[in-house]
Amino acid sequence: MKLRCINLLLALFIFTTAVSQNINTDYVFLYNLKYTRNDSSSDNEQFILLVESKSNKSAFLSSTIYSANSLKKTNPNDYASYGSEFPEIVFQNNNQIDVFEDIKEFKYRYIENEKLNWEIVKEKKKIGKVNAQLAKCNAYGRTWYAWFTAEIPLNYGPYKFKGLPGLIVNMYDSEKKINFTLESYKKKTETYALPRIKDYTLIAKDKYFKNRFKILTADDGVVLFKTSEERKKWFNGVKRRYRGQVLLDVKYPQE
Repeated sequence: MKLRCINLLLALFIFTTAVSQNINTDYVFLYNLKYTRNDSSSDNEQFILLVESKSNKSAFLSSTIYSANSLKKTNPNDYASYGSEFPEIVFQNNNQIDVFEDIKEFKYRYIENEKLNWEIVKEKKKIGKVNAQLAKCNAYGRTWYAWFTAEIPLNYGPYKFKGLPGLIVNMYDSEKKINFTLESYKKKTETYALPRIKDYTLIAKDKYFKNRFKILTADDGVVLFKTSEERKKWFNGVKRRYRGQVLLDVKYPQE
């Protein structure tokens, strides 16, 4: 009977782990992203970094997606109107990085295997109220520069970046198309529900980018065309707009 109870508890634990995962934060950081698209237009968006430092976990997502997820249960109609140009949710659990995205009706997840090889340089400066030092790395198809501060001794940063001896307070790429700046942070205890792994199809990273392009530029039958030439012109425009956006990760071909 005792063995039976142990097996039942073990099965319940495995099931619970498979269907849900939470992050229990002790810190919440707010980053502002200024970006220039490939078509030269520019914009900005805010992002939330949730940190559970004791367990070495973090989640990075657009503040729009963060707010939208809070509306899923309370007001599904309002939830449907929320969107972001950067809809990925990046979950770091110790040394594993999982990236989740809902692409229309498809739910994909890939594991990020690229390692960050930071080069810490001597250059230092004051950013806001903290003293910061510069670091550099080549990752995700770009060259990145990160200002970090040992005054906030947490080795986290925006997007998939971590591993420096202090929090990243400013980060940009060599082309200066992407610029993350830490706006604020606070100690905060919060339980945030992350995407359920069982709901997402695990695929290779290169296949994820190819599928993303196909899905977001596909003919879904909503728009009707009078001629094949009109249809061709429309979808050439759809693909041009897709190529015009800026992506944080450009390591693999997008189509």
